[in-house]
Amino acid sequence: MRRSLLLLTAAATLAGATAAGPASDARQAPTHAVELGVGDALTVTGGPGLGTNAQYFDNFECDTDPDTYCETVLVTLTNPYEEQNAKKGRERANLDLLLTPTTYPAEMDMAIFESDADGTQGSQISQAGTFAIVDCPSGCEQINAVITTTQDTEVVHVLVHVVYFAAAGAYDLDITFTD
Repeated sequence: MRRSLLLLTAAATLAGATAAGPASDARQAPTHAVELGVGDALTVTGGPGLGTNAQYFDNFECDTDPDTYCETVLVTLTNPYEEQNAKKGRERANLDLLLTPTTYPAEMDMAIFESDADGTQGSQISQAGTFAIVDCPSGCEQINAVITTTQDTEVVHVLVHVVYFAAAGAYDLDITFTD
Protein backbone atom coordinates (compact mmCIF):
# COMPACT_ATOMS: atom_id res chain seq x y z
CA MET A 1 0.00 0.00 0.00
CA ARG A 2 2.79 2.42 0.98
CA ARG A 3 4.61 1.77 -2.31
CA SER A 4 1.39 2.38 -4.27
CA LEU A 5 0.83 5.74 -2.59
CA LEU A 6 4.43 6.78 -3.15
CA LEU A 7 4.21 5.62 -6.75
CA LEU A 8 1.12 7.74 -7.33
CA THR A 9 2.83 10.75 -5.74
CA ALA A 10 5.98 10.20 -7.80
CA ALA A 11 3.97 9.55 -10.97
CA ALA A 12 2.17 12.85 -10.56
CA THR A 13 5.55 14.57 -10.24
CA LEU A 14 6.85 12.82 -13.34
CA ALA A 15 3.79 13.44 -15.51
CA GLY A 16 5.87 15.09 -18.25
CA ALA A 17 8.65 12.47 -18.38
CA THR A 18 9.16 10.29 -21.44
CA ALA A 19 10.58 6.76 -21.48
CA ALA A 20 13.82 6.00 -23.27
CA GLY A 21 15.35 2.67 -24.22
CA PRO A 22 17.49 0.70 -21.75
CA ALA A 23 20.78 2.31 -20.83
CA SER A 24 23.80 0.62 -22.35
CA ASP A 25 26.50 2.68 -20.69
CA ALA A 26 27.08 4.74 -17.58
CA ARG A 27 25.19 8.04 -17.46
CA GLN A 28 27.49 9.46 -14.78
CA ALA A 29 30.77 8.64 -13.09
CA PRO A 30 30.26 6.29 -10.14
CA THR A 31 29.27 8.12 -6.97
CA HIS A 32 31.26 5.64 -4.85
CA ALA A 33 33.89 2.98 -5.61
CA VAL A 34 34.86 0.14 -3.27
CA GLU A 35 36.93 -3.05 -3.40
CA LEU A 36 36.24 -6.35 -1.65
CA GLY A 37 37.92 -9.73 -1.55
CA VAL A 38 36.24 -12.97 -0.53
CA GLY A 39 35.40 -12.76 3.18
CA ASP A 40 35.16 -8.95 3.22
CA ALA A 41 32.23 -6.79 4.25
CA LEU A 42 31.80 -3.02 4.30
CA THR A 43 29.17 -0.29 4.40
CA VAL A 44 28.84 2.53 1.89
CA THR A 45 27.02 5.60 3.22
CA GLY A 46 25.33 7.59 0.50
CA GLY A 47 23.22 10.65 0.04
CA PRO A 48 21.70 12.87 0.95
CA GLY A 49 19.75 13.08 -2.24
CA LEU A 50 16.33 13.97 -3.54
CA GLY A 51 14.63 12.03 -6.27
CA THR A 52 11.36 10.80 -7.73
CA ASN A 53 12.72 8.18 -10.14
CA ALA A 54 9.46 6.18 -10.31
CA GLN A 55 10.06 5.11 -13.92
CA TYR A 56 13.54 3.69 -13.30
CA PHE A 57 12.63 0.07 -14.06
CA ASP A 58 11.12 1.11 -17.40
CA ASN A 59 14.41 2.43 -18.77
CA PHE A 60 17.17 2.10 -16.12
CA GLU A 61 17.90 5.82 -16.47
CA CYS A 62 20.19 7.01 -13.72
CA ASP A 63 21.71 10.46 -13.31
CA THR A 64 21.59 13.51 -11.05
CA ASP A 65 18.31 15.03 -12.28
CA PRO A 66 15.59 14.63 -9.59
CA ASP A 67 13.29 12.78 -12.04
CA THR A 68 16.00 10.18 -12.77
CA TYR A 69 18.09 10.46 -9.61
CA CYS A 70 20.17 7.61 -8.34
CA GLU A 71 23.64 7.08 -6.97
CA THR A 72 26.00 4.46 -8.35
CA VAL A 73 28.47 2.27 -6.51
CA LEU A 74 31.26 0.60 -8.48
CA VAL A 75 32.17 -2.60 -6.64
CA THR A 76 35.41 -4.40 -7.51
CA LEU A 77 35.33 -8.04 -6.36
CA THR A 78 38.44 -10.23 -6.16
CA ASN A 79 38.11 -14.00 -5.87
CA PRO A 80 41.51 -15.69 -6.36
CA TYR A 81 41.35 -18.88 -8.41
CA GLU A 82 42.20 -22.03 -6.47
CA GLU A 83 42.15 -25.22 -8.54
CA GLN A 84 41.12 -27.43 -5.59
CA ASN A 85 38.01 -25.29 -4.96
CA ALA A 86 37.02 -24.64 -8.56
CA LYS A 87 34.15 -26.48 -10.17
CA LYS A 88 34.33 -26.83 -13.95
CA GLY A 89 37.10 -24.23 -14.02
CA ARG A 90 35.08 -21.61 -12.16
CA GLU A 91 35.08 -20.12 -8.68
CA ARG A 92 31.81 -18.91 -7.21
CA ALA A 93 31.20 -16.47 -4.40
CA ASN A 94 28.09 -14.81 -2.99
CA LEU A 95 27.52 -11.08 -3.20
CA ASP A 96 24.96 -9.81 -0.69
CA LEU A 97 23.66 -6.23 -0.80
CA LEU A 98 21.39 -4.72 1.85
CA LEU A 99 20.12 -1.17 1.28
CA THR A 100 18.76 0.64 4.34
CA PRO A 101 17.44 4.21 4.18
CA THR A 102 18.78 6.22 7.13
CA THR A 103 16.48 9.23 6.77
CA TYR A 104 12.81 9.34 5.88
CA PRO A 105 10.66 9.68 3.85
CA ALA A 106 12.52 7.22 1.67
CA GLU A 107 11.38 4.69 -0.89
CA MET A 108 14.52 3.42 -2.57
CA ASP A 109 15.20 0.61 -4.99
CA MET A 110 18.35 -1.13 -6.15
CA ALA A 111 19.68 -2.95 -9.22
CA ILE A 112 23.11 -4.37 -10.13
CA PHE A 113 24.80 -4.58 -13.51
CA GLU A 114 27.94 -6.06 -15.01
CA SER A 115 30.60 -3.40 -15.37
CA ASP A 116 34.21 -2.68 -16.16
CA ALA A 117 36.83 -0.89 -14.05
CA ASP A 118 35.55 2.49 -15.30
CA GLY A 119 31.97 1.93 -14.16
CA THR A 120 30.47 1.37 -17.61
CA GLN A 121 27.00 -0.13 -17.21
CA GLY A 122 26.59 -3.54 -18.81
CA SER A 123 23.90 -6.22 -18.62
CA GLN A 124 21.63 -6.33 -15.62
CA ILE A 125 22.48 -9.04 -13.07
CA SER A 126 19.59 -8.58 -10.63
CA GLN A 127 17.25 -6.11 -9.00
CA ALA A 128 15.80 -5.89 -5.53
CA GLY A 129 12.42 -7.45 -4.93
CA THR A 130 9.68 -6.29 -2.64
CA PHE A 131 9.54 -8.53 0.40
CA ALA A 132 9.84 -8.34 4.18
CA ILE A 133 13.39 -8.42 5.52
CA VAL A 134 13.79 -9.70 9.07
CA ASP A 135 15.39 -7.24 11.51
CA CYS A 136 15.28 -4.41 9.00
CA PRO A 137 13.32 -1.18 9.27
CA SER A 138 10.74 -0.27 6.65
CA GLY A 139 12.16 0.52 3.24
CA CYS A 140 15.04 -1.97 3.09
CA GLU A 141 15.96 -3.64 -0.20
CA GLN A 142 18.13 -6.74 -0.65
CA ILE A 143 19.94 -8.51 -3.49
CA ASN A 144 21.81 -11.82 -3.34
CA ALA A 145 23.82 -12.75 -6.44
CA VAL A 146 26.39 -15.40 -7.33
CA ILE A 147 29.57 -13.96 -8.82
CA THR A 148 31.65 -16.30 -10.99
CA THR A 149 35.37 -15.90 -11.59
CA THR A 150 37.86 -18.02 -13.54
CA GLN A 151 41.60 -18.58 -13.64
CA ASP A 152 41.85 -15.86 -16.30
CA THR A 153 39.39 -13.46 -14.62
CA GLU A 154 39.87 -13.27 -10.85
CA VAL A 155 38.56 -9.68 -10.62
CA VAL A 156 34.97 -8.77 -11.47
CA HIS A 157 33.32 -5.34 -11.44
CA VAL A 158 29.65 -4.70 -10.77
CA LEU A 159 27.74 -1.42 -10.80
CA VAL A 160 25.04 -0.93 -8.17
CA HIS A 161 22.27 1.60 -8.79
CA VAL A 162 20.72 3.01 -5.61
CA VAL A 163 17.50 4.44 -6.97
CA TYR A 164 15.69 7.29 -5.26
CA PHE A 165 12.25 5.97 -6.24
CA ALA A 166 10.49 8.58 -4.07
CA ALA A 167 13.04 9.69 -1.51
CA ALA A 168 14.71 12.59 0.20
CA GLY A 169 17.57 11.39 2.33
CA ALA A 170 20.53 9.15 2.85
CA TYR A 171 21.21 5.41 3.03
CA ASP A 172 23.62 2.70 4.12
CA LEU A 173 24.51 -0.03 1.64
CA ASP A 174 25.95 -3.11 3.36
CA ILE A 175 28.05 -5.20 0.96
CA THR A 176 29.26 -8.71 1.84
CA PHE A 177 31.32 -11.02 -0.40
CA THR A 178 31.60 -14.63 0.84
CA ASP A 179 32.42 -18.04 -0.58
